[in-house]
Amino acid sequence: NLSKGFKQRVGIASTLVFSPEIIILDEPTVGLDPFSIMEIRELIVSLKKEHTILLSTHQLHEADLICSDITIISKGQILRSGPLAEIQKAFRPRQVVKALVRDWNIIKSDEILKEVREFFPCENVEVETKNDKSTELRFFSQTSDDFRPNISNYLMNKKVGLLKFEEEAMDLEEIFIRSTKG
Repeated sequence: NLSKGFKQRVGIASTLVFSPEIIILDEPTVGLDPFSIMEIRELIVSLKKEHTILLSTHQLHEADLICSDITIISKGQILRSGPLAEIQKAFRPRQVVKALVRDWNIIKSDEILKEVREFFPCENVEVETKNDKSTELRFFSQTSDDFRPNISNYLMNKKVGLLKFEEEAMDLEEIFIRSTKG
């Protein structure tokens, strides 16, 4: 009579009675409602402190949120294995940085783009205006050097109304697709 979410919790709890070193979870969040997914995800993360968790899933977003090390298997072959950050870096050796700015349309944006290309190792800069009138800038570096501090300081000095600033990591779905194409 239990819901699927409670059945998952009972299954994990019955495994923990024996205090195993390794816990294998096969698709633990499939078919669950959003609240149950969050609870199971939090439970798995808390279990990582005392147990090794092997998570088998087709839901790559879940693996991205929960796992520190990844093994990509396709057709019975291991395609990639290792820390997630290293796998991401192998596929995107150059940095991509996103900045969301508020005042792009009221400043001399063409001049700023010219300066960015001139002073920073940017291979390309993409500009996209969002529905809320903010603008997203994506900076693609030419080298593997971290250029976030220089770009963020530059944008703040230009008073573009910096709302958000982050490095764009490649997600597991994109990595899996690229791994299986080769």
